Amino acid sequence: MYDAENNVYKNFHVPYINVAKIFWNNDGDRIAFIGEKNSDFELCTIDLKNGKYSVVNKLNPEDIKSFSEKYIIWK
Repeated sequence: MYDAENNVYKNFHVPYINVAKIFWNNDGDRIAFIGEKNSDFELCTIDLKNGKYSVVNKLNPEDIKSFSEKYIIWK
């Protein structure tokens, strides 16, 4: 991920082979994403300040189809 304010790249290490969707927080302090691991999907968040991620919920592949946009902003 690129931090334009500080002109640096940030690496976030997460155990997923694919990121299906990214959701941006209006405050810019965290993002959420749907990650794929071994054909399982999980909704996760990453704290952009400390780089820690957590799993919010496991998802079914059918749930992924309900998201029509590649990115979504949440409040």
